[in-house]
Amino acid sequence: MVRSSCSLKMIVPQLAAVLILGYGCIYLYCSSDSSDSQSTLQSGVREYPSIPRPTSGDDKQTEITKEEEQYIRDKPAIEKTIKARMKRVVEVCKRLNYPTFNEYNTYNMAGHKVTWCPVFKASSSTWRDFFIDTLYASRANYAGNHYHLGVLGDKVLTKKKQSSSRRGQSQRRTFSSEPEANLRFTVVRHPFSRIISHQRKVMNYPKQIYAQRGLWVEDAVVDGRTNSSWDLKLEQKYKDEYTSYVLELKYPEPFHQPFSKENPYLNPPYPTVPELVDFIMKHRDKDDNGQNGHWRPTLEWCDICQNELDIIIQLEEEPMELFYLLKHTGLWEHRQIFPRKAQL
Repeated sequence: MVRSSCSLKMIVPQLAAVLILGYGCIYLYCSSDSSDSQSTLQSGVREYPSIPRPTSGDDKQTEITKEEEQYIRDKPAIEKTIKARMKRVVEVCKRLNYPTFNEYNTYNMAGHKVTWCPVFKASSSTWRDFFIDTLYASRANYAGNHYHLGVLGDKVLTKKKQSSSRRGQSQRRTFSSEPEANLRFTVVRHPFSRIISHQRKVMNYPKQIYAQRGLWVEDAVVDGRTNSSWDLKLEQKYKDEYTSYVLELKYPEPFHQPFSKENPYLNPPYPTVPELVDFIMKHRDKDDNGQNGHWRPTLEWCDICQNELDIIIQLEEEPMELFYLLKHTGLWEHRQIFPRKAQL
């Protein structure tokens, strides 16, 4: 099949529209404007003195990686950046008077003393798998899958009680089942990267077309390529062929049958970036009554202003900001299982 291509010129207006709707709002407000911290974090040319290897405590290990050495050296700048980010979030929430979205997409991981809000395409699968492995082990299962967010369904904080002001004048939302000592956190990512990551996943891994078909893939393809000049018979033929193709990805036999070479739904069988952006623009307030976390802005999905998270890190700043988070959540010993850099 011939893959469709698109130019930056074609998609920039659509991507800009997504931002105008607020898709990237919380990310932009979380971004640091500190030139000092950026120069420190991005440097790598100056020589550093050697660092003594810890022999006790949670830092005990035989070797320290270069990234960990950099984190130890740059920790003050990293901490300054994150604290400035959290302060900015509070200020923006007050200034813009964001409404309460009544979203409880937070998970009480009391076994690790954290409360986590998963942002799709921002390391959510990595954190999900970590929590499943450490809290459920081999007994985890949801609809036949070991690694599925549904496994953590009993950890979702859904029962709200009266907001308290335990932090001065704050009206931070509280939950009856959340321990007071839990640290609330999430990982955010640039909204453009989240969109492209979705598209590249189905482009590079055909089985994901089957897995994501009902969520967005098929609707985005059909919405973007259906021609009003087709008669109903031709349109149904193309849809049936697309269905057979998708089923064959999962079950090679006995669904195989010839496909029309001119079938636009199969050239390519996944949405292009412009088609995906159009789909998001059309459906973000309609899918599951606006509950589709694949597209919801982090501001809304995690109800940032009402839930008042303690730490928000950026995926693009891993592993430095990840190390900071792991230190403050007491999960430093698990750092080797997390990815070292942000990838699409």
